Amino acid sequence: MNWENPKLRQEMYDIMRFYLDKGAAGFRLDAFPFISKNTAFPNFPENFDGDFAKVYASGPNLHKYVQEMHQEVFVGRDEVFSIGEIVGIEVEDIPLLIGEDRKELSTAFHFGNVGVDRDPTNWWIWQDWKLPDLKKLYTLYEEVYHPHSWNTIFFSNHDNPRMVSRFGNDSDEFRDLSAKLLSTLLLTMKGTPFIYQGDELAMTNSPFKSVHEMDDIMTRNAHQDEVVEGGADEEAWMTNMWHIARDHSRTPMQWDDSAHGGFTTADNAWFAVNKNFDKINAAESTANKDSVYHYYRELIALRKEEMVLVYGDFKDLDTKHLEVFAYTRTLGEEKVLVLLNFSDTETTYPLPEGMNIQQKLQGNYSSEGYSGVLQPWEAIVFRVQ
Repeated sequence: MNWENPKLRQEMYDIMRFYLDKGAAGFRLDAFPFISKNTAFPNFPENFDGDFAKVYASGPNLHKYVQEMHQEVFVGRDEVFSIGEIVGIEVEDIPLLIGEDRKELSTAFHFGNVGVDRDPTNWWIWQDWKLPDLKKLYTLYEEVYHPHSWNTIFFSNHDNPRMVSRFGNDSDEFRDLSAKLLSTLLLTMKGTPFIYQGDELAMTNSPFKSVHEMDDIMTRNAHQDEVVEGGADEEAWMTNMWHIARDHSRTPMQWDDSAHGGFTTADNAWFAVNKNFDKINAAESTANKDSVYHYYRELIALRKEEMVLVYGDFKDLDTKHLEVFAYTRTLGEEKVLVLLNFSDTETTYPLPEGMNIQQKLQGNYSSEGYSGVLQPWEAIVFRVQ
């Protein structure tokens, strides 16, 4: 659509008002930085690296159009929530879209944290990730967003693989523990948390063996371009694609252990259900009081009770540790310590000097105290002084 056309913009605003009048609470604005482009439509620069967002995002009228939308649609509707998917915009520039004084958007999805396992020069190339790379992003967010902009926290969505397979360990031994650890990070970090369907069950990536088992048009086109026509090695291409495939998050919801995971009573679902639906499903999770699902419920309740987990300042206590993410949230006299062990082994980790535990607020192991040793994939939330 041509947002340069004022009639089109007015039609869009009219559609938005229609749904707000119907009771909609707000909007997620997909790929929003692309509504304004350089209308000279120049050629790609020499040595173009394939990152089209650098070329097409953040055109000269982006802020003009967003401010116009705010004025035309949101003014007078104090409870409307707007969130933009802002691919192609650097962290440092986000406050221009979501700062309280800017009158544009409420907040935005930035993709830094879900980009730690991608080659910095090519989003479609997977690379092993290191915990310090993830940790430093939250410090950057604290510095850039504070105090007039509001962040979002998420680990998966319809364009990314399942978070427990990507950032945790989806083996039978550690799947639940690591999923609980990741949910602890999600719900104790500063910003609005977003939970993608199935993550509350610890749904995992699918065991795709061939591109022909996938449905995503971008994946299929990439295979045609790079393997069929480009001659890339099929096995190596598939190994890389398995790590980044969007279809992992698009398999049908696993409701129970009946045919097709209870998703449909038809002969076939629109897309193959993950083969582990017989043991990972909503019916099992809701019945099991020790499940990931109920752990999420406990964390959500804790976040609602403890305003320090919503508004407290964030501080990373150990930026270079390769296995432990230790941070505090502080609001006035209230302080919470979060310890997360991103590993399959016990890790010795003493409390920070001078810090005393007052109360254990949450954890994915049953122990009450703290011996200075974190169990594999252990997550603990303490009230401290």
